[in-house]
Amino acid sequence: MAGGMGIYVLLAFYLQVYLLQGFLLVIIGMPLIVVATSQGDDIHWFSWIGLFSWIAGFLVQTFADRQLARFVKQRKSKDEVLDRGLWRYSRHPNYFGEIVMWWSVFVMTIPVPGSWIGAIGPLVITFLLVYVSGVPLLEKRYADHPGYQAYKARTSALIPWWPSL
Repeated sequence: MAGGMGIYVLLAFYLQVYLLQGFLLVIIGMPLIVVATSQGDDIHWFSWIGLFSWIAGFLVQTFADRQLARFVKQRKSKDEVLDRGLWRYSRHPNYFGEIVMWWSVFVMTIPVPGSWIGAIGPLVITFLLVYVSGVPLLEKRYADHPGYQAYKARTSALIPWWPSL
C-alpha cells in the first residue's frame, strides 16, 4: 500500500509541476507560436513599437530587481521597506516590467494573421501575476507589517504612479 501511495504522489507531482508548467508555457508563449507559424517576414511598425516597449519593460524589471537585491543586502533591519527608486512609484515594478514585456511580444505579432489568439499569453501572465502568484502572495506576506501598510497606502500596487501624500 505504501508503494502504491508513492506512485500516486509522484504522478500528482508530475502532473502538478511539469505538465502544468508545460501547459502554461504554451499558453503564455502563444504570441511566439503565432509568429513562428506565420508565412510573413515583413517588419511592421507594430514590430518597432513592440520592440521598444519590450526594451522598456526589460529595463524596468532589471532595475527593479537590482534595486531590490541591493536593498536586501544593505538594509539595517527586517522592518525597513524599500520605497526608493522605482519602488517609490510602484510596490511591484518588477512585475509591471514583466507584464509590459509579454504585452510587447503580443504587439509585435499584431500584423500577423490570427494574432488575436496570441493575446491569451499576456492575458494569462497578467492574471497570474496580478491575481494569483505575484502581487497577492507578497501583499499577504506583509499584511501585518505596519511600515509596509503605510507604504501600501501611498504607493500604486502595479502601474508606476506618483505616490499619494
